[in-house]
Formats: sequence, C-alpha cells, structure tokens
Amino acid sequence: MNEILDVGLEITRWLQQNYPWLRGFMAFMSQMGRFEFYLVLVPIIYWAIDKQLGRSLTYILTFSDVTNNLLKHAFRGPRPYWLDQSVGLSSESTSYGIPSGHSQTAFIIYLYLAIWLRRRWVWALA
Repeated sequence: MNEILDVGLEITRWLQQNYPWLRGFMAFMSQMGRFEFYLVLVPIIYWAIDKQLGRSLTYILTFSDVTNNLLKHAFRGPRPYWLDQSVGLSSESTSYGIPSGHSQTAFIIYLYLAIWLRRRWVWALA
C-alpha cells in the first residue's frame, strides 16, 4: 500500500508543480462532489426533470455515502497532505482519504445515468 501512496504523492507533486493552473479547475470540480452540490441538484432533477430519477439518485447517493464511510473506516487510508506537507490542499478534511468519496460518487452517478439514459455515447463517457 505504501508504494501506491508514494506513486500517488509523486504524481500529485508533479501536477501541482508543472500545471499550477489546474489547481483552480480541480477545486471547482471537487465542489461538484460535495454533499451540498447534490443537495441542490437532486431536488432540481426531481421537480424539473423526472421524479423517479430524482428518487433513485437520492437512494443511490445515500447508499454510496454510507458505503464510502464504512470503507473509509475499514481501510483508514491517509490523505496525501497527511503524509507530505508539501502537497497542497484546496480544503482540509478530517476524514480518511481512501476510498475517495468524490470518485465513488462520480462513478455511481455516471453509471446510473448511463443505465437510465440507455445511450451508447453516455456509456462511453461513463
């Protein structure tokens, strides 16, 4: 596990040093994985697009969040800036870093939307 974390730290340092302009973009994208974002998005989907889709996303996101928290406490994986202070951070979190809640949420949402929309191009994007 340490080798994987070391490689991840090296990649993060390299990206931060060579592409500093990505930091703002990544911080913006990270906001789209926050609970507050979905607290606004899901009701809009429910009221304006499709009630069943909104309800399903609520169940899926709740299940994903509970599962992610259980896995975080099982793996107890550190966040990159816990291991190396030179790795910058856009927001400080006190929870464990592995598995990534943002990655898990994105995967779940894109997979569900691909299933719901039943379009090949959505599967390719997901």
